[in-house]
Amino acid sequence: MPTARTARSSSSPRTSTISAGSSPREIRAALGLTQAQMSRLLGISARKMSSLESSDASPKSDTRRRLTEVDRLRQALCELMAPADLAAWFDAPNPGFDGSTPLQLVERGEIDRLWQMIHVVRTGEPG
Repeated sequence: MPTARTARSSSSPRTSTISAGSSPREIRAALGLTQAQMSRLLGISARKMSSLESSDASPKSDTRRRLTEVDRLRQALCELMAPADLAAWFDAPNPGFDGSTPLQLVERGEIDRLWQMIHVVRTGEPG
């Protein structure tokens, strides 16, 4: 994992939550992900991701909810590493995840393992 950083205030611009009106493109850009990576993270097709970014229409409620969840994850990860490191971290095999990438964990429905890792790094205590 990239170098851990000290926890930052929740008011820091680096870790602030993307506003509810933010576009999928803004959320993806804040993570530094490609459309392909973001579509995998959201569990949608690359075509749908492209459509979300090129449309003025609001995403359906389930996609909006998932975007909010992904942004919360981004906010928590930015307390531990530089935002510029996020995209590479999501795609890097991690021995702490049995060699899986964090992106693969999300795709398999194991996002709780990411949150557990965040808890352990924040507190120093296994959850």
